[in-house]
Amino acid sequence: MLQGAITIGYTDSTSTGTGALTSQVQSISLSASLFYRLSETTTVNVIENYYNAMSNLPANGSKTQQLTVGLRKSF
Repeated sequence: MLQGAITIGYTDSTSTGTGALTSQVQSISLSASLFYRLSETTTVNVIENYYNAMSNLPANGSKTQQLTVGLRKSF
């Protein structure tokens, strides 16, 4: 049996400072998961997480991408 899930998020925030210190950050996040049952007690999972924060101030931006592959065995 194959199961999956997708989650998407978006935020837009502004931090008021003086002059050029005002920061506007837009962030996007995405998570996609797949789970495949090999047997009654064994499951394989693959999870991809992506996060990107875009800012008008270069020091405030960031990007992360993570891939996780797992095997679960129940006894």
